[in-house]
Amino acid sequence: MIKFLTFQIGYCVSLDMYDVEVQRDGLAALLNLAFDANNRMSIAEAGGIAVVLEALRTHPKDVEVQRKGLGALGNLALDDDNERSIV
Repeated sequence: MIKFLTFQIGYCVSLDMYDVEVQRDGLAALLNLAFDANNRMSIAEAGGIAVVLEALRTHPKDVEVQRKGLGALGNLALDDDNERSIV
């Protein structure tokens, strides 16, 4: 279920990469999902790390996108395999 949700979030975020509100909402969803240790690997396997990194690159001056994106990466990096993918 989490892979499906992450895929859907990633799909929506990538469709509207330049819509900052969509980016904020999508990153907030990934941030919240990544709080749960069981979800972290599923998010990574569904391409969630790449989605977050692309949003951060696309909106470097938007504080909310940066905060939510870095928070999501921080949560995802709590998994050792994900940490290696992020670094």
